[in-house]
Amino acid sequence: MPPLADLYGRLARALAGSRWYLFGARAAIHYGSVRGTVDVDIALALDDSSIDELLGQLARHGMEPRIADWRSLMDEARVLLLLDRESGTEVDLVLTGPGVEEEFHSRIHTMRVGTVDIPVISPEDLLIGKILAGRPQDLQDVEAVLAVQDPLDLERVRRSEEHTSELQSQFRISYAVFCLKK
Repeated sequence: MPPLADLYGRLARALAGSRWYLFGARAAIHYGSVRGTVDVDIALALDDSSIDELLGQLARHGMEPRIADWRSLMDEARVLLLLDRESGTEVDLVLTGPGVEEEFHSRIHTMRVGTVDIPVISPEDLLIGKILAGRPQDLQDVEAVLAVQDPLDLERVRRSEEHTSELQSQFRISYAVFCLKK
């Protein structure tokens, strides 16, 4: 089994019963962007589990924190930086909250990788996140997804302006703290 398919399978088993989805560059690639990336981005609604229970589940499937002060980063930015011991792949796990992120969970799609079904952010919600991030590669991903995906609910993307300040605030704070700690 290819290393990424194996990693996705272990993630699916570690997060079984949780609400999670793939986003970021791997989702953009799934929806038509042609680009390289070295990490996997996961969004997770933690629900009733504790961080320690989550880490135990991830450890049983070969993943561990990749920075010593992971708890501070988790508290400040709601990001857990992991390393998959088997493949050496970095996995960035972002805890989602109420509001628009909850809506993203309600619209996930499924992609088949090997024998595993992986939840993936909808293409419209991916576009919203990429537009808000606004980095050059994100905007290239937007162009690529728009060129390949049809039909898209572009009205939903346009309507996302009502959530823009909430998303920008969450994204900028999390991203700034993430960059400082990385």
